[in-house]
Formats: sequence, C-alpha cells, structure tokens
Amino acid sequence: MHYLFTRVFFLIAIVEIIAPAVCAQTKKEALDASKLGYELEQQNKMSEALFEYNKAIALDPRYPYPVERIGGMYQKLRNYPRSIQMLSRAV
Repeated sequence: MHYLFTRVFFLIAIVEIIAPAVCAQTKKEALDASKLGYELEQQNKMSEALFEYNKAIALDPRYPYPVERIGGMYQKLRNYPRSIQMLSRAV
C-alpha cells in the first residue's frame, strides 16, 4: 500500500512541474472549463466537476491539469487503481 501512495504522489509532483509549461499553449476554453471544474470540485459537486474536466480534455487533449484533477478525485474516493491510471495519463 505504501508503494501505491508513493507512486500517486510522485505522479502528482511530475504533473505540477510539467503543467506550467503546457499551460502556456493550452486553449482558453480548456482553461476556463478546468477552472470551473475546480470550483465545482471545491463545492463537492463532483459530477458537475467531472463534466467540466472532461469538457476541458475534449477541447485540449494535451492539457494535463483536468486529467490530474480527475485522478485526484478518484484518490479522494479511494479508487486507487483508477487514480493511478488517470495520473499516469497526465504525465
């Protein structure tokens, strides 16, 4: 189990390092959808947040932030295999 947590946190750290460089090239619509998704996530409106994150992914598939946030949502739900899958995709 310790290995699983270490891997999840390592993937999050990598995304945090790479994301700023990618953001400079991200479409504004994808950024807006991600921002809204984050705001909804903070209000515990998970299904609405997931919708906005998926919209951001559809608008700009190379933008890792919404994929990372979906991974974080799965981590909160203790669905670790799905969390790792999404976080690995974000890298």
